[in-house]
Amino acid sequence: MHDLDALDLSTALLRARLAAVPGDRWEAATPCEAWTVRDVAAHVVGDAVRYRLWLEGAPDEEVVASRAVDFAGDDPVAALDRIQGALREALAAPGALDHTVAHSAGVIVGRELLELRMLEQALHAWDIAVGSGTDDTIGDELCARLLRATPTIDRLRSAGYYAAAAAPAGSLQEQLLRAAGRLRT
Repeated sequence: MHDLDALDLSTALLRARLAAVPGDRWEAATPCEAWTVRDVAAHVVGDAVRYRLWLEGAPDEEVVASRAVDFAGDDPVAALDRIQGALREALAAPGALDHTVAHSAGVIVGRELLELRMLEQALHAWDIAVGSGTDDTIGDELCARLLRATPTIDRLRSAGYYAAAAAPAGSLQEQLLRAAGRLRT
């Protein structure tokens, strides 16, 4: 699977999980400590803006300031549709995947940023589904692709972005969730 196809697949998964949240579950707890379903939605939608800013070489102050903005608003699905397209275009630009990016976890290349976005969308789609009590299936094709991103997970784990990994076992989804520290048993 081509990386941009995997990005599209993870975006479609996130979109579907956002669209499935029942109206009374936005304030429900998620596997992300101290974050509600709405908090996770705001974070993952807003990160599409931040990833684009990083890719374009925006100053740190602009990236940091974007964290104070709720880009998801009252309609996280529409916001994702609007914002993710600009990020995808930036990632698809010639040379973007080889471009050096000053991410908050350190200097990475655009390909790692793309992998991180795919991981973030899939994992936060799972967080949203678990918190909202909806379908939490990620899908084997996407899980298999994301398991190839283990070096990116490990690098970001050392920067505090992921919890400790659990021993790999079970389905592809369980292996991915264990690699990312979401499942510990």
